[in-house]
Amino acid sequence: MEPKLCRNYRSIWKFEKKLYSIQDKKLPFPVTYNQLIIAGITLLGIFILSRFPFLSSINDKWMFWYLLVPFLSAWFFSRFKADGKPPLKYAWSRFRHLYLEPDLLNRYNAFTVSKKPMKYKAKMKYRRFKDENTVSSKLLGK
Repeated sequence: MEPKLCRNYRSIWKFEKKLYSIQDKKLPFPVTYNQLIIAGITLLGIFILSRFPFLSSINDKWMFWYLLVPFLSAWFFSRFKADGKPPLKYAWSRFRHLYLEPDLLNRYNAFTVSKKPMKYKAKMKYRRFKDENTVSSKLLGK
């Protein structure tokens, strides 16, 4: 059974806004605002990491680190879909599921299981069968 695509009006009004030019200078390809934000965050992270002594070699290959890595991270985080979600939303949902939400839910409410053994106060009734009277012993010839 294949999943069916359910159309709704929310997807009609939700479209990506694109940037085509910056101060009357056309970009080689349109860039979404999400890609700009991801590239900016990556660039800021590289800039901060380059200040640490053990990562100071980042400044030697500036073209790779300051141009190619932000471009590739923006491309990856905007194109790749895991479970139909962008990677950041997928990572957040996995983190929330593993660490923030309770382990056991009952009707979407958290509950805990007691570690004590269960004790019954009422009398329990059960039947005992003798081997001669059971059907299986007669069929097997015991």
